[in-house]
Amino acid sequence: MIGYARRLLSLVVLVVLFLSVASLMSLSSSTPVIVQGSVVTAMRQMADWQINALGNSQAEGWDTATFFDGLMALYQTTNDSKYLDRAVSWGMANHWTPASSQFNPDNQNAGQAFLEMYLIQHSANQLTPTENAIDAVMLQNGTATGQPVWWWEDSLFMAPPTFSRLGGVTGNASYLNFMDGWYWEAANYLLDPTTNLLWRDARFFGKTCLNGQKMFWSRGNAWVISGIVRVLEFLPANYPDRPRFVSLLQNMAAAILPLQRSDGYWSSCLTDTTDYPEPETSGTAGFVYALAWAINNGILDPNTYAPVVQSGWNAIVNAIQPSGALGWVQPTGDQPGPSTASDSFTYGTGLALLAGSEVAKINDITTTSSISSSTTISSTTTRTTAPAVTMTVSYSVAGGGNPTPPVLRYVLKGVSKTLTLTKTAKAVTVDSGSAWSVTSNPLGGSSSSQQWYSSQPLTGTASATTVVFAFQHQYYLTMKVSGPGSVTPSNGWRNASQKVTIKATPNVGHKFKSWMGTGMGGFTGTTATATVTLNSAITETANFS
Repeated sequence: MIGYARRLLSLVVLVVLFLSVASLMSLSSSTPVIVQGSVVTAMRQMADWQINALGNSQAEGWDTATFFDGLMALYQTTNDSKYLDRAVSWGMANHWTPASSQFNPDNQNAGQAFLEMYLIQHSANQLTPTENAIDAVMLQNGTATGQPVWWWEDSLFMAPPTFSRLGGVTGNASYLNFMDGWYWEAANYLLDPTTNLLWRDARFFGKTCLNGQKMFWSRGNAWVISGIVRVLEFLPANYPDRPRFVSLLQNMAAAILPLQRSDGYWSSCLTDTTDYPEPETSGTAGFVYALAWAINNGILDPNTYAPVVQSGWNAIVNAIQPSGALGWVQPTGDQPGPSTASDSFTYGTGLALLAGSEVAKINDITTTSSISSSTTISSTTTRTTAPAVTMTVSYSVAGGGNPTPPVLRYVLKGVSKTLTLTKTAKAVTVDSGSAWSVTSNPLGGSSSSQQWYSSQPLTGTASATTVVFAFQHQYYLTMKVSGPGSVTPSNGWRNASQKVTIKATPNVGHKFKSWMGTGMGGFTGTTATATVTLNSAITETANFS
């Protein structure tokens, strides 16, 4: 009876799919059926629609947080301040604090976007609340019994990348070690070793789709493989378990490779293309994101996986509605299910923006799309090879210290490559006109107290040129007040060895008592106006009575 009901539901979905496509085909030839153009254009259309749909909402749940994860990727891709501004307004409205019930991994997702904004704007307010929340989680050290702390697939996207970002930002390895232990407890619990895919949670162990094959949920596995990518972004190259994450990513990539359909999508039930035959974009977007990132970072072979990424991205573009909304996003759930052209949700948009941010780095992709009269979505992709030019690159550090050397990402013969920069100039051959980028600010080795920052552009278009990427060593100056008064200047980064004048001003009817300074070059004394020298991170507290 249940099987009959499922088949009836599938028939209904097929009818809806036919009507949706038929309505699109009825549009005049002058009306764009598919949103076309560059990868970035498609990303902007999806993001702009989603921002308008959100309106004044500042919701902080896992679903909306995933959109802001993607919006930060769009900002990093375009450097368009309107996307950063919308993200910052969301962070400020939520006081940069992960949602209540912070032990719930879903509520830790927001910390990913908060920390990425911190890396751009360097305000302690963007760091400390997430740091405090995760510290509290680690103190509990796991309260679940009989199963891992992260016991379902989705949680492996929501929480571990927040831990890895905190570890990278603060230099505190305890965040990485907690994440590592909890991650592998969960992955080993959920992984089916015969397929290298993961069950959604223990309730689904051994369950099958209509064709009798194991029920592996597309979006659930997309959460996992995308989460691996976001962990690896901030996991040090020499971290002992990094190879385990890379291996799981490679094994999952090999597992989903033959499961992609001819139209570029992955079915909601990965192993059954007839169970839910309609497009599904959230799982597809998560897979495209992870595969493209792995290509760009030398983890997957582009000859094998680039065509898969291209076909998947074309499928995502095909699902963008004339309004700019990304359609065919399976509604919230915990297992395979139907989707329609009008189904659009924040988490689907966020995953698609993450996918686009990596596809955009594969610079020689051009996409054209069409819908045939038989309702089959088709797409074609062409690759071109640009003439080669030589860039001469190096880096410099002012103000001392020994940060991790920056890495140049570039393209040669259509393939993404990397080069670790040195302080001695190196010549590198690149495709003319292709996009290059250097490790984002601040450099590796930076923390909440010191950083190596560059004010020059760290992205560009390849040409025959010489570039020295100059980084400045900086320390963080924290200004605090105890009692009725105010202080200047505000908190912020200052160049190493810089002299800064600090001033304490009591409120009317009150008096300044003293400064209490910590850090090399700090000031302790009773002079209201004083000078500190940033020989380390400094905290100055003005006491008033």
